[in-house]
Amino acid sequence: MRILIAFTITLLVYILLIYFYLNNFREIKLNKNGFIEKSIIKIDILNSPQKKNIVKDKIVKKELKREKVKKIVEKNIKKSHISKKKFVKKKIKKRKLLSNKKFIPESEMLYIPNPIIKQKIEIKNSVSGDNIELEVDKSYPSSEVKKLYGEEFHSYTPIQKRFIKQNLDEIQKITQETLWRRGYPGGITSARTGQEGTNIVSFFLHPNGNISNLKLKHKIGYRLLDNNTIETIKTAYKDYPYPKEKTRMIFFVKYSIFGY
Repeated sequence: MRILIAFTITLLVYILLIYFYLNNFREIKLNKNGFIEKSIIKIDILNSPQKKNIVKDKIVKKELKREKVKKIVEKNIKKSHISKKKFVKKKIKKRKLLSNKKFIPESEMLYIPNPIIKQKIEIKNSVSGDNIELEVDKSYPSSEVKKLYGEEFHSYTPIQKRFIKQNLDEIQKITQETLWRRGYPGGITSARTGQEGTNIVSFFLHPNGNISNLKLKHKIGYRLLDNNTIETIKTAYKDYPYPKEKTRMIFFVKYSIFGY
């Protein structure tokens, strides 16, 4: 019995399979050559809805960027216009202030190299015994005179002060030219040892052209250079201008290796 039941079940299964196969075979179409037609599915990537959306999003983003750039440029232009307007206003204000000032021609301008400091001194009159106030000029003709002479300069007479003011630079120039003509003392040996510096010379110049009390107020420290300065003054003084009064001359004598 079991064998019969199993045989009948298998038979039914095979019959069903043959039936389904025959039904499906009818639906398959054949070509003229006898081949089965294949259904081809075309996929258009370019015209797909997803691709179109991506392209639209990119275009929108680009437009937004352009709008932002335009706004930034417009803001910068406005700022530059505002700053230019402010600058122009400042210029106009300056011009107005300058226009209010009076113009002074150069011929009427006064150039004062040093401030004029006047000091009052009380002197007793030998006849009446009263105190007399005198104003003393405490100014200097140049900063170099101030360095060299100091307060001593104010004790000189007006003639001596005038001579120093007019001739000190000339006397110093004559001395320096004489020094160059004589040559650098010590020659190559002085250059190798770096012997250079500045002397300060002091002496009295007389109305007849003679000099006295010649000395060095400041020594360099090299004997060759210090001695050479004294000998140079003894040669150069013959070309100095003559003062009307005995006047003390103080000036620099400079030694520089690179100046020769």
